[in-house]
Amino acid sequence: MARLKLMAGADLGSSLIYATAGGAWADATVGGADLSGDGYFYGIGMEHALNDSWTVGGEILKHRFSDFDGSGVDLDPTTAMARVSYRF
Repeated sequence: MARLKLMAGADLGSSLIYATAGGAWADATVGGADLSGDGYFYGIGMEHALNDSWTVGGEILKHRFSDFDGSGVDLDPTTAMARVSYRF
C-alpha cells in the first residue's frame, strides 16, 4: 500500500494532534490473482515529544477502495501504526 497524504493539526506544546487524508494505492493477491487499485483514506494521529530528541506517536487510518481492480469487491481496511522517532 502506498499513500500520498495531507495533514493538519493543533500544536499542544509537547504534543501534536492531527487529522490526515489523501489518496491510496494498493496491490494484493486474492485467490491467486494479482489485483491493484486506487482509493482514498482519512484518519487521526498524535505525536508527543518525550524530550528534545525522542518522540512517540501513532495514527489510525480508514481506507476505501471501491470495486477494487474491477473485481466488484469493495475493500475497507483500517490500519493502525505506532512509532518511536529519534531526532538529531
